[in-house]
Amino acid sequence: MSSPTTLRTSQANAMYRAQFFPLLKFHFRICNLLQCIPFKVEKSRRLRKIKSRFVLTIFRLQCVLSVAYCTSMFLNITIGPLTTSGRLQGLGLFIATLASTISRWNYSIDIGPVQIINAFLDFEAGIIESLPKVPISMETKAMKTFVYLVEFGVFLYPILVFFLLRFIPCTPPFILSMFASCGRAEAMTLRHQVGLGVHIFEAWMSSHIQYSSLALIVHILLVGISFLLNCLQLLNRYDN
Repeated sequence: MSSPTTLRTSQANAMYRAQFFPLLKFHFRICNLLQCIPFKVEKSRRLRKIKSRFVLTIFRLQCVLSVAYCTSMFLNITIGPLTTSGRLQGLGLFIATLASTISRWNYSIDIGPVQIINAFLDFEAGIIESLPKVPISMETKAMKTFVYLVEFGVFLYPILVFFLLRFIPCTPPFILSMFASCGRAEAMTLRHQVGLGVHIFEAWMSSHIQYSSLALIVHILLVGISFLLNCLQLLNRYDN
């Protein structure tokens, strides 16, 4: 039976598959439930484009809604009835939403992002595993911990948005803050009638925007950089 040290060492050369691919698979599973990404993980551990026209239509609709949502936030901050402090408060959320919307935009269903992951897996299986084994680096462990924290945060974010809006419905730059009457006594019925539907909509928007964008930002960009650094480390040891 292999010792834990030997097992960890053998996994080092399969860093992406052993350390990050299970996290990617879990992330894509949630994305597929939200229908916010046009790709799926197959049993062969390869990423493929989803063929369902319904899912692709929902994904494209979410892309368009994300742009409209960001536009409404921008208009609310620039020409809406917010105070100066409210505009500054909403600016941070707007920038985060804008960055996520830009990174998740894939209306034409470009398969480039998943091809990068497939290339990582092929390169690791075909070349890296044949190199001398090395222990898992501290950088890889730190990146894995970071991904865990991000996954936990992106799960909590829409829940926190929902409860924030339930208790403070006029928080900028969200939808209800666009109305000058928000927060007045005569508008309190809005919170209990259409307000709940608006808050559910905003939580849904937050969830699919963040989950879709983080698939690219975290699991491809940041983890990809960590993977390339790990490959360079292995190649340097092999040359020496």
